[in-house]
Amino acid sequence: MTLDANKYATTPLDSGTASQSATTQSSEFASLEVYNNQEIELISTARWATKLLSTLIGIGRQKNGGEFKDLGLTEMISTNFPEFKFLEQNELQTVFTINGAIANVATTTLVFDSTAGLVAGNILRNIETNEQFRVSSVDVNGTDVVVQRAVGTVAAAAIADNAKFLVIGTAVEKWVASVGTVWVDAVSQSNYFQKFVTTVSTTDFDNLSFRVKDAQSMNVFMKERAIIHYQQLERAALFGQKKAGTIGGQPYYTMEWVIEFAKRGWTHDISGGLTRSSLEEILTYPLRYTNAGNYTKLMICGSKARAKISELFENRLHATQIKDIDLTLDTIKINTWDFIIIDHPFLDENSGYDKHIAIVDPAFLKVVYPSGKDLNGVGFNGKTKFIYNKSVETFAYQEGSYVTYMSMMNANANSAGLFKIVA
Repeated sequence: MTLDANKYATTPLDSGTASQSATTQSSEFASLEVYNNQEIELISTARWATKLLSTLIGIGRQKNGGEFKDLGLTEMISTNFPEFKFLEQNELQTVFTINGAIANVATTTLVFDSTAGLVAGNILRNIETNEQFRVSSVDVNGTDVVVQRAVGTVAAAAIADNAKFLVIGTAVEKWVASVGTVWVDAVSQSNYFQKFVTTVSTTDFDNLSFRVKDAQSMNVFMKERAIIHYQQLERAALFGQKKAGTIGGQPYYTMEWVIEFAKRGWTHDISGGLTRSSLEEILTYPLRYTNAGNYTKLMICGSKARAKISELFENRLHATQIKDIDLTLDTIKINTWDFIIIDHPFLDENSGYDKHIAIVDPAFLKVVYPSGKDLNGVGFNGKTKFIYNKSVETFAYQEGSYVTYMSMMNANANSAGLFKIVA
């Protein structure tokens, strides 16, 4: 060391320690922290692994003009956490069942299993005899109805037990301006938001190996783990059942999705006598309840069921493209309805649904994400993000997780169905 006249140092001591090297871009990418708080887009990441979710969301975005930031028709945000509540309104009852046979053709009091939705002035038709009846009054007991017999060209006839009566309209007398009001109250339904977590970690050995040695290999590594996460979402979206429970005093929630939703709709087994006409017949059931202007249903097929669909409708299949996600799917057109076929690899022998088809309406099936604020007061929603766990970070270990909070609004059940079509 050299000193000046006032004995101040003019040159520093040499410590013998090299200065810290500059951080390179490559080493920055080889860290999980660079992905922290990044929102991951389901459609662009793993649509081939999430055929149900990517098709459902893609349809909504196509109808919405392809706006990815606008949730569109098949996604929504809710502040109702953790139990997501919504209303389901069923159709007016139009078919009524006789409770007890009636042999006397002069009998004018009919007993039904239920009279909910009937009002004075309704015209009923016995679908077995074609006799028509006009409702004079509906008893408050909820089962008895006083009618006029043989309103029409068909004479009064005996009525069999469990005979079906169909409402075909009203015939209102002169000077009467109104009939009894009929309203189907919306029923409160709910689902739970489910928390999905897939954890990713790297060690110092990983960082020194080919796995995460540069930006490109790290991106591939992260994408592979994202696909694993989305496959978890897809399986829950197919087979999830609603449940709230606790483990060690801490609550957890699981959500109901497509199969259970379809079971609450229409169910039939036509595997013993499957024909094209019998299949078309059962496909009309979910069409009875639909959203105005929507003529699209999703047909989610098991592996064996898909082969039968192709066999029966070989000459009627045509390709439909969802342009916003570059996805082409087969479609069957029945009258004015398009059934978009999703041949799903998860509906196989292992799942027990390889012989089934599930019909759902994208207008009544919405992916729902919760919204709120994090611990720092910053707003966020439940869409998939990668969260870095800095609290466990060491030079030898890093950890982060893909996290999704998700539920489904599944109303109305009349718009869906689960059908077994292969023996």
